[in-house]
Amino acid sequence: MIALPPGVRLETAGLPHLIVEREACSAKLYLHGATLTSFVPRGQTDVLYVSKAAVYQPDKPIRGGIPICLPWFGGRPAGQHGFARTAPWDLVSATEESDGGVTLVLAFSADGTNPGFPHRFAARYTLRLSEKLECALEVENRGVAPFDFEAALHTYFAVNDVRQTKLRGLEGLSYRESTVGGSGGMKTAEPLVAGPEIGRIYFGAPVAMEIDDGARRVSIARDGSRSTIVWNPGTARSFPDLGGEEWAAFLCVETANIESDAITLAPGQKHTLRMKAVTTSY
Repeated sequence: MIALPPGVRLETAGLPHLIVEREACSAKLYLHGATLTSFVPRGQTDVLYVSKAAVYQPDKPIRGGIPICLPWFGGRPAGQHGFARTAPWDLVSATEESDGGVTLVLAFSADGTNPGFPHRFAARYTLRLSEKLECALEVENRGVAPFDFEAALHTYFAVNDVRQTKLRGLEGLSYRESTVGGSGGMKTAEPLVAGPEIGRIYFGAPVAMEIDDGARRVSIARDGSRSTIVWNPGTARSFPDLGGEEWAAFLCVETANIESDAITLAPGQKHTLRMKAVTTSY
């Protein structure tokens, strides 16, 4: 195990996870799926939401925080949203920063034997945790042939009430509605307010958005991302790891590259997907 800086410790009860208690923020990061389940900037409440019924088992994804969908998005015979979100990741480095934050780097590699994605690749996930949240997911093709892959930072942003929450930055853009049979060509009004169920995929979306729940704003900036997914199940769908009323407490705004926006990597080539979130309280 690598040396950990002050304010960072490893807990091994249950699924191994890192606890961060630094001057600039506190956080919790599971090595299982490299899932960040809590991020609290100094003087604020948690930016992320995790279900009270979340399952913490080696073969299950954690419902909430920032699950990593990789190397595919959506359902396939080999599983939902890829295998990286239920794989054990290795902690490569942990570095304290001069602003009171910390940088954590995790790594995961695939040997090409998974039937859903028979390609060799390496993933490196860098989390810069301070008074803002910065995530960078790098994927490298370590095989001998090109491949296409999908990826998403499936971020569950905590909100007071999703029915009163506004998402700005997607006005006038076309999207495909995945919750009603895949209809498309519709455009978002100004601004987007999530109803009881929403599942929209925006292709070629802008790099900046803002979540406003009436108590705070979360400004989201992205790089290396062509797709944005906005999701909340409302009351239309039930999940065993999500309580019946919990849907109102989060809005998923996902930084992604999926479907027609999938990334092609030649052997030895890399691609990095980045997301930054900065919160401001009223």
